[in-house]
This record gives sequence, structure tokens and C-alpha cells, in this order.
Amino acid sequence: MSFYTISIIGRPNVGKSTLFNAMVGEKISIVEPTPGVTRDRVLRTVHHEEKMWDLIDTGGIGIIDNQDLSEAIELQLELSISQADLVLLVVDAKAGLIPDDHRIANELRKANKKVLLLANKVDEESIEAHAHEFHSLGLGEPIAISAKAFRGIRDLKSTIAEFVPEDQGDDPASDLLKIAVIGRRNVGKSSFVNFIADEERVIVSSHAGTTRDSIDVIIENGSKKFVITDTAGMRRKTKFESAVEFYSACRTERAIKRSDIILFFLDAVEGISAVDGKLSKLIKEEGKPVIVVTTKIDLAKDVDRKRYLKYIDKHLAGLTFAPIIFISSQTGENVWKLIDLTFEIHRQSQLSISTSEINEILSDAQKRHPHPIAHGIRPKLFYGVQIKFAPPRLLIFTRHKKYINRNYVRFLANEFRKRMKTPEIPYNFTFRENKRTDYENSVPDNLDEIIAKESKKEHTI
Repeated sequence: MSFYTISIIGRPNVGKSTLFNAMVGEKISIVEPTPGVTRDRVLRTVHHEEKMWDLIDTGGIGIIDNQDLSEAIELQLELSISQADLVLLVVDAKAGLIPDDHRIANELRKANKKVLLLANKVDEESIEAHAHEFHSLGLGEPIAISAKAFRGIRDLKSTIAEFVPEDQGDDPASDLLKIAVIGRRNVGKSSFVNFIADEERVIVSSHAGTTRDSIDVIIENGSKKFVITDTAGMRRKTKFESAVEFYSACRTERAIKRSDIILFFLDAVEGISAVDGKLSKLIKEEGKPVIVVTTKIDLAKDVDRKRYLKYIDKHLAGLTFAPIIFISSQTGENVWKLIDLTFEIHRQSQLSISTSEINEILSDAQKRHPHPIAHGIRPKLFYGVQIKFAPPRLLIFTRHKKYINRNYVRFLANEFRKRMKTPEIPYNFTFRENKRTDYENSVPDNLDEIIAKESKKEHTI
């Protein structure tokens, strides 16, 4: 059966995103006093009392948007309501009942959906009496809550759990490949996601930056099933026009962290920008597998692809290992080839390297190209072991760790790519100072304890 889906709807600024965050337990949706801040559906899976459901936050109904996107937002709401098994209608107990609340209630009755009416912003008992006036909407008894103060949230989740069937199965996204789509503003990320999803899942507009939150979409195509995350377009931090854009940038960084593989979008029509360079650095720092996706190739038919590949390598030096593909979401050129390539790169990144292979490669690399001397000292690498997969992360015991330079780390990564025949995946390294002097290549007595400790940390280089 399909996964139980719940949509949160309501007019602008009634606290829908605050409720969404309170129920999920993370700051997923952007919360800001500006009406209309949540403009795309934002989806997360909620677990409660051995039940689980998909929760969707939506843009506000009847919103007047400063980029004339209100018609597109209304379509998003129609999609959210039509796909929901249960709707949470949020109203503002402080502001009281207004005509828009009646209009939304009428639309919900037409849709013949199960509805829970939530009177939000009941931050104190004196406001609770105001909640009863919403009974006139004809959607049942209003449930008084304060999403901001977490008042009534646990009871609300228990009420929702009663609607959710028992046979929900496992979290639908827990074992799926997680793909993050990132890039600067108006580079074609949302058009790509909509092509893959085959519906208007993300607002697409000629206005740059119309995707503000990170949007999760579960896609199934033949034998392939995966989660794809469209992120807000990034731009230089000095150019953030509002807190909304700053928070959106934070969501993009989190999407990168939680992904298994990254699709880094560039515009074939325009050159590589400072923002592209910043994103390239962020991807490299996270050490995730990445594919460089050059979009809008249908608008740049005169581009010399071989010269463009050299141009990319020159300006994105930290990602020279990443495969590059040219696509058009308008014509569909290479779109599904990109998905096939994504699965292949992920398969390669799950590589398991034996400890003997690791140490043979380390030994051969140092014989062929010893680490340069720094301050009269030459760092030495004694022993290595793999501590994480997808992509590989190696723990290397060394002497004089502080003198290991990044150029040598890049050399080591390239050596592993060549020897393991995986030229298109990253290799991440954690270096640990060998404090003992009575051994070099021998295994530390507490190796298991060290691995357990180091594997919880982010990679060092």
C-alpha cells in the first residue's frame, strides 16, 4: 500500500511551518514572519507510537506573492490536498476567524478529505476560549495547540497515529539512495526534478531563487527507487536579501550532508561563477560522491564540449575526479542516463578495501613519492584501515601528522583511485598521530576502540 500522507495547510502566517518543525523534531521548514515564506511542499517522515507517516508543509492559500507566483502556489496546494490521506488545517486562534478560513474549509469539504482542525497560537489558557469560534467551520471540534511552545504537540501526534493504518511497513526512504541536487540560482534544478517526477512538484519560474526550502521527492522508475532533494539556489552570502535566503542556504548544506551522492548543476549558457566555486569547495569538504551536471545544453548547441570539460577541470580543481554529463530537462537529453550514472557511482563508492591492500598501496606510494620534508621533518604513514564506506574513508596512523599537506593527500587519493580502478569516487582520510615509538607497521592493541571513536567523527581531510 502507499505510504500514509498528511498535508499541513492554512492561510499565510498561521504557524504551519512551526507546526511542521515541532512534529518532525528538526528545523526543516523555514520559519519567518514574512507571509508566504514556505512556497514548495516540504516532506519528512514522522515516527510516533510505532506508526509512521509522511508530513507535508505547503505554501499559504490565497497568498499575494511579490514575485507573482500565487497561481503556481495554488497548484501546489491542490496537489498537496489531492495526495493527502489526512489534512491538518491550521488556523490562528489569536487573529480569530476570517473569511479565508471559511473559503479553505469549503475547498476541503469539496475534496472529501479527512480533516483535523488545529487552532494554533494558543500560547496561554486565556486564548483557548477563542479557539471554539472555529467550530463554525463545520470541520469538527478545533484542537487547541501552540506549535511554538510545543503545547499539545504530543497529544496531536497520538491523535494522528489513530488514523494511520497498522500495515505501514518500513520507512520508505530509509534504505533508498539519497540524491541531493545543488547549484546556484536558476540553473535548472527544479526543472530536472519535475522532469524526473513527471509532475509540477517544484515551482519553476523565470525568477531566480523560487525554490527556498530543500524538497524531498521519492521517485520510482523501473527497478530504481530513490529520494531526490531539490535545494534552494545558492548565491554569495554577501548578497542574501533576507533571513529566508540565509536559512535556505543552511538547508542546502544540510541536504549535502545527508545525501549519498550529489548532482552539482552548472549552466552551459553561463560561465562558472564564484558561487559555483563555493559550492565546489563545500562538496569537497563533505567528501561525498558527486556528478557535475551541465544543464540547458539545448540552449548552448555551439558549446565545444571538449573545451568545456577542460574549462570545468580548471575552475573546479577539487572535483577533477567527478564525472561530467551534459543534459537538457526540456528535451530530456541524457536525463535518465544521469540517473543510471548516479547509481553506478554509488555502487563504486561502496567499495570495501582489505587492510592488506590499503597498506600495500600506502607503502608503494611512499616509496615512489615520499612526503615532502617540512620544517626539517618528513611525515611517515605507518598503517591504514578502512573505517567507513560509501565513499571509502581510511584511518591512517602516522608520525608528525601536523606536517601532512593537502597536496600529498590528493596524491594518495589518486593512488587509491588508480589501484582500486575507481577513478570517479572520492577517498577520505583521517590521520591519527602514532604516539608509540616501539612499532611502526604493527597493529595498535586497541584498534577496534580507535576505529569506533574515529568513525563517529567527520573526515579530517
